[in-house]
Amino acid sequence: MNSGDGVRAWWALTRRELVRSARQPARIVATIGTAAIVWGVLAGGFAESVQIGEDYAAYLAPGAVAMVVLFTGVFGAMSLIEDREQGLLQSALVSPAPTWAIAGAKLAGAALWAFGQGALLLPALALRQPIDAGAFAAGLVALAGLATGVTGICLAAAWIVRSSAAFHGVMNVVLMPMWLFSGAVFPTDGLSPWMRVLTLANPMHWALADVRHALDTTRQPMWIGVVGFAVMGGGLCWFATVRGRGTARDRAGSVDTGRMNTGSV
Repeated sequence: MNSGDGVRAWWALTRRELVRSARQPARIVATIGTAAIVWGVLAGGFAESVQIGEDYAAYLAPGAVAMVVLFTGVFGAMSLIEDREQGLLQSALVSPAPTWAIAGAKLAGAALWAFGQGALLLPALALRQPIDAGAFAAGLVALAGLATGVTGICLAAAWIVRSSAAFHGVMNVVLMPMWLFSGAVFPTDGLSPWMRVLTLANPMHWALADVRHALDTTRQPMWIGVVGFAVMGGGLCWFATVRGRGTARDRAGSVDTGRMNTGSV
């Protein structure tokens, strides 16, 4: 298969992911609604309790956007599990389509939805702090990197587990703590030593810090955190796809060999 065929395969699979997500509006409402409720409850409940030198609701807003991105990535990963259970993923993995097209389509489809839903909440930040056009554009770029990294990690996790029920366990034990220890809820200053260590060791913390700095006109993002996070997520997704494709082809070869042996008997 030449590069042109690979691009067409990637676009066909990406379009399928986008269309399928668009036909599930309940997920969109649930994702944005959950983040908005968490933002409102925490911002209202801790408004006078958390002293961080700035409006706590404004500080919490990028964390709420990150929650939207995380939940959307989780739903995208669960769609991969559903495709595997229905046999659709097996067909793609044993097809002549290049691996980058399969991994890229899953990543692009889920990441675009995560980015789009997160971008819907970014204008709400202007209700708590001034944001000019340049900061908003920089925030969108940083958000795209955050969405790519989160989605890639979710998809890589979905390749490991074998069912939607098991993936809920991964979400509760791995993905939600990744958000909680990213500085989304509390700044690193004043944290207990063990929580500070976990936060600083969390790659999502540095990506979210770049999103905050991009939206703040008084700071300059370093971009290293969000770019590194996006590369890490995309790399994990690609590696997991390569591994899953090898397993799928081995199984297909075993089935064909078994049929041939049965026929010869």
